Amino acid sequence: MALAEQFELLEVIQRDKTETRLAVEKSTGRRLLLHRFREDTGLRQRLLSMGPEDLIMLVGAEREGDFYVVVTHDLPPLRAFSKWV
Repeated sequence: MALAEQFELLEVIQRDKTETRLAVEKSTGRRLLLHRFREDTGLRQRLLSMGPEDLIMLVGAEREGDFYVVVTHDLPPLRAFSKWV
C-alpha cells in the first residue's frame, strides 16, 4: 500500500516548495503531517544530510512518481517543512 493511502488527508496547512497537510494515520488515529514535494526542489538532498536528532521526527518516506512524500510528527517547526529541512 502506498504511504499516502495509509492516511486520511485533512486540510492543507502550508504550500510553498512543499504541500503540507494534516493527516490522520488510519491504523492508529495519530495526527501527523504529510509533506509532498517535487524531486527538483532539493529538499530530498537536504533531508539526506540531516543528523539523527532531526531524522527522528520522520515517520515514513517514499517516492511517488516525480514527487517525494514524507510523513512527520505534527510539531510546530515541521509545519514549515521546507524551512525546517
